[in-house]
Amino acid sequence: MKSDKGVTGEIHHQEDANVIPLETDEERDARIAGRATLQNALHGMSKIRLFAEVDQFCKDHQLEDHQEIFRKGALLAQRPDDWALLDDLSDEEKAAAIYERDHK
Repeated sequence: MKSDKGVTGEIHHQEDANVIPLETDEERDARIAGRATLQNALHGMSKIRLFAEVDQFCKDHQLEDHQEIFRKGALLAQRPDDWALLDDLSDEEKAAAIYERDHK
């Protein structure tokens, strides 16, 4: 884009015909929206696979004594909006999760 000062002192902008935009407005909007939308890496993973991943993590980091709490944490992380429906959590654990959610 060129800027030329006219006779009256006003600045006029002219598009340079040789300049090719790096991306269209639509491409820019899609790129920005893509950054804003993060996908839950655990979403859609079966419980068997989820627990296998957790178990391997615990084994790799010598955390086998805490495996059950890591499993429950993975279930909470996998289903952040409907974890209250999980049978794997006790009423006490659900109450604790509700408290944590409401007191961030």
